[in-house]
Amino acid sequence: MLVADGGSAEGRRAVAAARRRGIPCSVIDDPLRASAHWPAVLRRGPLCVAVSTGGEAPALAGLLRARLEAAIGPEWGGLAALLAAHRERLRRRLPDPAARRRLAAALLEGELGQALRAGREDRAAALLEAALGGTAPEPRGSVALVGAGPGDPELLTLAALRELELAEVVLHDRLVPAPILALARPEAERIAVGRRCGEPPKQGGDAIARMIELARAGRRVLRLKGGDPLLFARATEELEALAAAGVPFRIVPGVTAALGCAAAAGIPLTRRGGARALLLASAHDPGSLETLPPPGAGLSLALYMGLRQAGAIAARLRALGWDAATPVAVVAAGTLPEQRVLLTELGRLEAALAAHPLPPPATLLVGAQAALAARFAWRGQPPVRDPVPALARAA
Repeated sequence: MLVADGGSAEGRRAVAAARRRGIPCSVIDDPLRASAHWPAVLRRGPLCVAVSTGGEAPALAGLLRARLEAAIGPEWGGLAALLAAHRERLRRRLPDPAARRRLAAALLEGELGQALRAGREDRAAALLEAALGGTAPEPRGSVALVGAGPGDPELLTLAALRELELAEVVLHDRLVPAPILALARPEAERIAVGRRCGEPPKQGGDAIARMIELARAGRRVLRLKGGDPLLFARATEELEALAAAGVPFRIVPGVTAALGCAAAAGIPLTRRGGARALLLASAHDPGSLETLPPPGAGLSLALYMGLRQAGAIAARLRALGWDAATPVAVVAAGTLPEQRVLLTELGRLEAALAAHPLPPPATLLVGAQAALAARFAWRGQPPVRDPVPALARAA
């Protein structure tokens, strides 16, 4: 029974009658009077997901359902219907539940999933028949190189979230935050690889060998990297090794630190009629400073891993002709709750960091646009401004 107004005389009588007869009764926006509650329901064919707050916050349940609708496409319902139709054959073919889960993941991510997304149910049914009939190879282990973004879990792509949910083993950078790792399913093995900022370089061969070993053992491996996996992340070495080993792989891009930190600090990196070009560079060792360019018309720089080299960076850019008054924004822990922004000038960069030390990792944004952090700051604490008059004029 559904009662629209449990406070009216008629509504109270209806609720009382339902209780006497043992009939479940839902009262809109009145969980105390209700004995049953309607959940927010997402349906994808035979797949049904219900979200309930016990009647306490139905609007929140609706918001959660909307999130699920974005993450669970119609192809999930199509696959559920196909697997249900062949359940007994599937159990006989793959008695191990983990093997069935790997097959379902492989089908969803492969040609069968593409067919369902395109509305080609007949093609999807033929592909499943081939897999069950033994004419298709058993699902193999694979590796997904996935970008975790700059740290905020909200900036993960839907594809990255799907890989987290399906992974059996997660090889992750040490700087990937715990809230992102928590999105992997509980039984997934989590292994920290790589190094923290400031640690001496390590050989990556062991991590690559482990990744290949796990994939060859039939595991679905997720190599989770901060930012974007193809930018300053040694992806070429890993891809070469995977290709040489014959291990199937996928690549899921992520929001890179330059874009994430600039957005979180309120800094548009380009500007019509002004900043017309953006250069991304790594500055983690002195040799990489040789790649820094001379000043150009409307050029902005985004320098990765440059906090410890800030003095050398400033000296190199000044030697190349960059003006000492060029604004610089140093964004530490960008997009995270502990984000901090220091706004200074190139000529005072080293002194400003000495006066206002920031923890790594941090991204340096150099150019006229960096001064806009003083005007458009919207996330976290306002930027700390090094006391330079030119900055006040720029902002």
